[in-house]
Parts: sequence; structure tokens; C-alpha cells
Amino acid sequence: MSDAENTSGSEGESPNRSPAVDPLAALTVELESTRRTLAAIRRERDVHKGLFEAGAHDLDIGAAMIERDAQASPEKPVVELIADLRKRKPGLFARTSATTPVQRPGASAMSVRPAGDDPRRAAADRAAASGDRSSLMAYLRLRRQPA
Repeated sequence: MSDAENTSGSEGESPNRSPAVDPLAALTVELESTRRTLAAIRRERDVHKGLFEAGAHDLDIGAAMIERDAQASPEKPVVELIADLRKRKPGLFARTSATTPVQRPGASAMSVRPAGDDPRRAAADRAAASGDRSSLMAYLRLRRQPA
């Protein structure tokens, strides 16, 4: 072999090939990466599950706020982070107290009044009780008429 042929490196190595990578080291790095990804997915699932169980209206916004808080204090469990968020942002969660009004089917914002002899009042009560569009339109027609 001449000197010109031997200047490209050691025998058996081509100049375009990178040095051999240890397959065990590459697999170890990939395993650690996969473990970190799995831990992040499990944490995200726990955050969404906890927010759902706490009655959060918007899981994505709640999860973003929890992740921000988790970066500030990574040692806190998800349950405590959700409890802290619920104290700070109660509007993000549904009310669960016994005084929360329950919406009945067909209920409306119109208050129920005694009917009496007034046909307008009777039509208003029918519209409020039924929630039916036709009864509401009948009430509005009566209301437009002069007394």
C-alpha cells in the first residue's frame, strides 16, 4: 500500500464513516428518554383526571396553570397543586355546594308570578313554565297590545 492510500486513517475505516457508537449506550439513552416521556404523559393524565374530578370547566387551561405551578414547586403532588389552584381560581371550577341552584328542564330566567285576571300575566306564566317558543311569542304579542 502506498503512502497516499494510507493517509485517510487507520486501516479498515473509511473517511466518511463516523466512529462506532456503542449500541448499549445508545439504547440506554433511548430508554431514559422513553422513561421521561412516559412520566410526563402519566403526570399529564393525572393532572387532567384530578381537574376533571375537581369539576374544572376548562381542563386545558387548568392543566397549563398546574404545569406552571409544578415547575415552581416540583416536589408538590398533583392533588395539592389542584387544591391550591381551586383556592386561587374558584371560577375555573364548578360550584359544588348545596346552595347551587339546579336548572330544571324548560326553566327560564323569567320569574313565576301569580296569574290573576290579567291575560298577559297568564301568558307570561305559561311561557316561563313551559319554555316553549310559541308560548313566549304569544306572550310577547299580548304585551305589545295596548292595555
